[in-house]
Amino acid sequence: MNFNVKIIKGISVGYLLLPIFIFLLGWLKPIFAFSLVLTLAYSFYLFLLNEPKDILFFPKNKLIIIVLIILVWVGFSGILGIGFIHPDLFKVLSIQNDLVNQQTPIKYIYQGKTVYLSAYLGYFITVPVLFGKVVNYTMLNIISWLYTSLGVFLGIFYIFRFTKKFNISIIVFFILFSGFEILPYFLQNGGDTFKNIYTNFVTIEPFWSTILDFKMKLFARSNTHALYWSPQHILCCWIAMGLFINQWLIDKNTKTAPLYLMALVFWSPFILVGILPYFVYSAFSKNMIKYLSIGNLILIPVLFIIVWFVTSVPIAQYEKGLILYKAQRLSHIFYQFINYSIYYLTEFGIWGIFALFGFYKLGQNNFLKITLFVMIISFVFPLFKLGKWNDFGQWVIAPSLFLLFCLLMQIYNSINKKFKIIFVVLISISSWDALHFMGRSANIFTEFGFKGLKNKPKLNNLVDASVLNNWPIEQSLAPSDATFFRYISK
Repeated sequence: MNFNVKIIKGISVGYLLLPIFIFLLGWLKPIFAFSLVLTLAYSFYLFLLNEPKDILFFPKNKLIIIVLIILVWVGFSGILGIGFIHPDLFKVLSIQNDLVNQQTPIKYIYQGKTVYLSAYLGYFITVPVLFGKVVNYTMLNIISWLYTSLGVFLGIFYIFRFTKKFNISIIVFFILFSGFEILPYFLQNGGDTFKNIYTNFVTIEPFWSTILDFKMKLFARSNTHALYWSPQHILCCWIAMGLFINQWLIDKNTKTAPLYLMALVFWSPFILVGILPYFVYSAFSKNMIKYLSIGNLILIPVLFIIVWFVTSVPIAQYEKGLILYKAQRLSHIFYQFINYSIYYLTEFGIWGIFALFGFYKLGQNNFLKITLFVMIISFVFPLFKLGKWNDFGQWVIAPSLFLLFCLLMQIYNSINKKFKIIFVVLISISSWDALHFMGRSANIFTEFGFKGLKNKPKLNNLVDASVLNNWPIEQSLAPSDATFFRYISK
C-alpha cells in the first residue's frame, strides 16, 4: 500500500493545529478569532506547499496487523473506558466533561472567586467540542479511542519512515520500550525481587523512590505508561518529534518546523522545551534566513495569543529550581550526583551506551554524534524541576527518548544477529513498567469487561475533582481579572 508522505505530514500537522482552530473560534472575540484563523490556515497552506513529495510503500498485511495492535494497545489505556484507568486520566475526563457541558471559556467558582480554565488544552478539546453535544457517552468514548489511536499511528509512522523498515517487531519494541527500573528494585530487594514481582505483578508499580534522596521522585515512564498516564503530553511528542526527525534527518529541511512547534505551546510546553535543542542544532547548520519566511512570521500573533492564554495562571505559584538538596558539605553533593548517575544510567544510559557502540560498529559517525547529543540533553534536563510534581523532568526528556528509540531501531535493522539478541534481552529486562500497566488493565478488563464503556464514571467538574484527588488545581486556573479574559476572550 502506497502512502503519500506529504499527505501524512499534512494530517499530522492538522492533528496538532485543529485544537488551536477550535480554541480561537471558541474562546476569542469574533474580530480576533477570524483574523487569526485565516492567518493560521494560510501558514498551514504554505507548509503543505513547501513539503517535498515522497511515496512510501507499506505492505498491506503488516499495516493491518500494526493498526490492530495500536487499537488494542490504546483500547486498554483507559481512553475507551475499559480496563485500568490511571488516576490522572480522570483529569482528562473531567476537563472533557466540562467542555461538553459548559460554554467556552470554561468558568468555575473556586474559593468564592470566579476563575477560568487556563492550561494547555491541545489534547482535551477536539473530541468533546466537535462531538460531545451530538453523540452519547458510549460513542464519545469510541471517538476518543479512535482519535487517540490515530495520533499514535502518526507518531509511529515516522519511525517506519526513518528506519525504512516495516517490521511488526518495531511496534512491539515501541510498546515495551522503557528504562531499567528493575535494577534499583533489585538493589533494594535482592533475591526476593523476582518472587515479589511475580506474585504481585499488577500491584507493585515500578517507580524510583527510596534508592534516591531527592526533593522529588524521578521517573521516565515507558511508552505504555506515558500513554496510559498522560496522553495529552505523549501524543504530541510522538507526532511532533517524529515529524521533526523526518524533516531533519531525511528531508534535510526544517524551515517549516515552527508551525507545528508553535502548536506544542497549546499541547504541552514541556514537550516543546524538549524538542528545541534539536531544532536549534538543526537550524544553526542551515541558512537561518530561510526561517524568516512569511509562513513563519505570520505565526507570531497566533503564538502571542496562545502564550497569553496558557500563562494567565500566576507563575509565581510554580515550584522552580534544581532537584538537588542544598548540601552543607561537598560529600553530600557528591552523594546526590552518584545517586542521580545511577538513575540516569538505568533509565537512559544503558540504551545510550548500546546505541553508541552500535553506531561505532556500523561506522555511522553522524548518528554517533546525534546519540551523544541525546545523552547530554537527557542527562541535563531532569536536573531542573518546574511545578508541584516532577512532570517537567518526565516530559522534557520524552522527545529525546523518542529519538533514542528511533536510533536504536536504525541499529537493530542494520546490526548482526548477535547484537539483535542482546537488544531483545535488554528490551525484555526493561519491559517491566510497560507489562505492569498492560497486565493491570487486562486484569481489570477480565473482571469487569465492557461495563466502563457504557457506564459513565461519576465525574465532577475539574475544580471539584482536583480538590478530591489533590491535583495542583492552582496551576490550571486563571483569575477573572487576567488580561486575556478581560480583553481578548468572549
